[in-house]
Amino acid sequence: MSLCSSVLFKNFSVPEKSGYVYAYQRNKRHLLTTVNSVAAKNDLYVFSAKATLDGRENDELEKVFAELEGFTKPIIERVITTSHLDIKSSREFGALCEFFAFLHTRNLAYRQEQKNLAMIIHKMQLKIMAKDPESFRETVRKATKKLTRMI
Repeated sequence: MSLCSSVLFKNFSVPEKSGYVYAYQRNKRHLLTTVNSVAAKNDLYVFSAKATLDGRENDELEKVFAELEGFTKPIIERVITTSHLDIKSSREFGALCEFFAFLHTRNLAYRQEQKNLAMIIHKMQLKIMAKDPESFRETVRKATKKLTRMI
């Protein structure tokens, strides 16, 4: 789990059981579970060798997030302990804004939404291309050739 997530989530822990939270799902009974089991996924933004152009794993995005979290952790801790939003500089303010914006997108639900949107767009593009059979065949031929080289 990230540094900031652990700082934030410990404030939502069940009082008599530190490190545990109640997880809720619609139409299901709540579940007492560890923070790590509901708020963390290792290597979520490490791209596999097949997904990168050079055929190697890439964890650059994870490093960027780790750096941002490392910078914002003391700010968040200070806000929690003082119960006051005491921002020392425009850099701190910017980092906090960036951190909270990333919280919105750094989760599996958002990632699935993006995949669904990409599929919808691809289907629309295919329908448009399919109206011109020759153009469609050429596009498929080029894509097949490109995929064959990648594999």
